[in-house]
Amino acid sequence: MIPIKHTQEGERVIYHYTFKQLRDFLTHGFREGNNGMILIGEDKRFFYYKGFGTIENPRKNVLSLSMEHDPFFDGKRLSPENYISFLKEPKETSSTRMAIWDAKTMNN
Repeated sequence: MIPIKHTQEGERVIYHYTFKQLRDFLTHGFREGNNGMILIGEDKRFFYYKGFGTIENPRKNVLSLSMEHDPFFDGKRLSPENYISFLKEPKETSSTRMAIWDAKTMNN
């Protein structure tokens, strides 16, 4: 799903979707549990997501996820306007990377 617009409240950005997109997302999620997550907001440090599980690991209840942006792994951070227009551009390929840091094991 691609956000249709965003609003900014201080440093927090909230992404908006159409009613039909959200209804279809939630209906399928509660029924099948395999439609992934959508970006709902961001601030200077984190991206915030809500959603369900994946095909490999379905989950039929809503899950919240906060993910920190790391310029080393993720590259330069896009503004909300550029992010929405970037998602709307047709692409042939894409890649994503994610690093999970466990602070408890790093201190040992």
